[in-house]
Amino acid sequence: MPSQYVPGDKQIPDMADKIRQTYLQHEEEHPLPIVESPEAAPSDSVAEIAPPVAELSPDTDAAQLRKEYEELHDRYIRLAADFENYRKRMLRERETWAETLTEQLLLQLLPIIDQLQMALETPSSSTEVLRQGTELIYRNILKLLEQLGVQPIETSPGEPFDIYQHEAVLRLPSEIPEGHIIKEFQRGYRFRDRILRYPRVVVSAGPQTDHSVPHADHPPASSPEASS
Repeated sequence: MPSQYVPGDKQIPDMADKIRQTYLQHEEEHPLPIVESPEAAPSDSVAEIAPPVAELSPDTDAAQLRKEYEELHDRYIRLAADFENYRKRMLRERETWAETLTEQLLLQLLPIIDQLQMALETPSSSTEVLRQGTELIYRNILKLLEQLGVQPIETSPGEPFDIYQHEAVLRLPSEIPEGHIIKEFQRGYRFRDRILRYPRVVVSAGPQTDHSVPHADHPPASSPEASS
């Protein structure tokens, strides 16, 4: 049966001293190796680890920079030449496109010109026949404009004047409320979603008021000579 530790018993402290002495004896017989810090390492080891750095002379640097400059300059010259060729090609295509549109428009106008020529060459003393021929040509022109995307802007008297849709050329007193259109002076046209020409209209200034005529409730005041 193991013995228990009793206060005053020297058996346990003697065992601790024995263990400490055994540890110190082991340290003396087998000392730990001393490891030097990296700062104390010789410079030769650093030279073995780091790769050698190639030293460039000033002549080598200048030659390399010159080569890079010539490559960039060559790329710039090629890019500028490509852009100039692209610009000239786009101008030629735009001119060709404009000429094609003009040609198509002229081809569509030729039948109307033929109708005008026929109306002028046909001898007629009837005003009604001339009027019918003029209406026919007018309808053909409107049809051509419609095919090109042009629509007339309808404007009627009494319509409110819109500064974004109309152009006022005159302002006259009228029984029509102020700020409303009296009549259309020149028709406007719209090209697709843009206004090609604003309709020119006459705008009402409201009923005319004559301040020179006295009102019945306010008779003119008598002059001092008449009162005397």
